[in-house]
Amino acid sequence: MISALLIFNSKGEVLINSILKNNVKRSLSDVFRVQVINNFDVRSPILTLGSTSFIHTKYEDLWFVSVTRSNVDSSILIEFMYKFIDILRQYVGYKEDTYPNCIVLNEDCIKDNFIIINELIDHMLQFGYPVETDISVLRNITSQKPNHDIIDSTETKSPLKRNKTVSKINLGLQSWRPSGIKYKKNEVYVDIIEKVNLMVSSTGTILGSDIDGVIQLNASLSGMPECHLRLDDAAEIQDCKFHQCVNLTTYDQTGDVKFVPPDGEFQLMSYKISEPRIPFLVLASITDYPNDNSRKYNVTIKSKFPSHLTANEVEVTIPMPNSIKVETFTNTVGKLKPKLEEGVALWTIDKFPGGETEQSASITVKVGNLKSVDLPPLSLQFSIPNYSTFESMIKFFKVHEQSGYKTTKYVRYFTRAGSYDIRY
Repeated sequence: MISALLIFNSKGEVLINSILKNNVKRSLSDVFRVQVINNFDVRSPILTLGSTSFIHTKYEDLWFVSVTRSNVDSSILIEFMYKFIDILRQYVGYKEDTYPNCIVLNEDCIKDNFIIINELIDHMLQFGYPVETDISVLRNITSQKPNHDIIDSTETKSPLKRNKTVSKINLGLQSWRPSGIKYKKNEVYVDIIEKVNLMVSSTGTILGSDIDGVIQLNASLSGMPECHLRLDDAAEIQDCKFHQCVNLTTYDQTGDVKFVPPDGEFQLMSYKISEPRIPFLVLASITDYPNDNSRKYNVTIKSKFPSHLTANEVEVTIPMPNSIKVETFTNTVGKLKPKLEEGVALWTIDKFPGGETEQSASITVKVGNLKSVDLPPLSLQFSIPNYSTFESMIKFFKVHEQSGYKTTKYVRYFTRAGSYDIRY
C-alpha cells in the first residue's frame, strides 16, 4: 500500500524519510521536491509519475507525503496522513503561550523528536498498511506518552476506520475486543461466502470469470482467544483485505491468518480468486424463421458441481425485444413465465441437482422485424449451500485460550451468483 512516508519542510529539506518497501528508492524525495514543492502551479494532492504516486498534504510549513506503487484508494492515504498529523500534534506538538488552546506542530517539533516519530510510524504502519491509529492503544505501546489530548472530529466518519485492513502484532492490547468476556458455551461460526462472476460469449467461450469471497465469523468466545486459520494453498487468492484484528506479519510470512477476534459477528477478510470452477454451464442461442417472422430462444443449463449438492432458487432472466407476441414456450423443469411489459422471460427452478444435470427451455415469439437487435446478456442467479470453488477453502481452524476451554466450531460454505452473464 504505502511504500514510503516522508515529511519535508517548506524549503524541500527531508525531515523524515521512512522507506517501508524495497520497491522505491530514497532518491524519490528529489522527485517530489522538484515536481511539487518547487512547482507553484501544483494544485492536486496527487502526483503520478509512471507507476509511482505521491499523495501529499501540507500542514503549516510541513509537507506530508505518502508514496505508493499500488492501485489504492487515495482518500484512504489522505485520511491516514491527517490522522498521522493529529497524532504527531498530540505527541510532539506544543502549546503557544498566547494561544493555550492551539497546539503547534512545526519543523523544530519534527527535528527534535525524530526518534519517537519513527517509532510511531513503526506502530502505525506494518508492511506499508495502516494498522493502528487509535491513540488510546498507541499511548500504551510507545516509549513516550503523548504530551496533549486532542478530540479527533474525524474519528467516527473516517474512511480509514471503515476500510482498515490489517492489525498490529498481538501485544495484548486489542482496541476491538474488551476484556472480561465470558460465555457458558464457547462456539464460533465460520461462513465462507463466495459470489461467482462470469461472462460467456455466444459461442460458449468463457470471456472472464472470478470469485468475490468473504469469510465471516460469529464468535461467542470467552477471554482473549487466539484463532489460527489456514487457507487452501491451491486457492490463489488475490486482493485480500483483512479486519484490523489480523496479524499481517504472520500472514505475509506463512500465509496463515492469526487473530484475536472481536466479540460477536464480523467480517474477517475478503478476497478474489481468478478462473475458479464454474458451478453452472449455460448455453443460449437464437434461431430465426423468416417464413413466418418467428424467432426461437433456446437456453440450456448444466450443473457442474457434485451430485450430492443441490442449488436453490435458480433463476434465468432471458431478455427479449419489445413488440413481440409469444407463440409457444416449453421447459423441462421449473416455471417459465414471459413478462413482456418488462422485456424479459423468467425461468425459475426451485431445486437444481448437481452431477451434470441438464435442463432446457425454449420460447418462440412472433416479431415484426427479424433484423438483429442488440439485447442485454442472459443472466443467471442461484445459491448453492455447502459448496466452494475449491474442495475445502479452509484447511484447519484452531482456537486457543489461556484457560484451555473447549470450543465448538462450525464451518459453512455458501456459493451464489454475482454477475453471471451469457451473451446470445
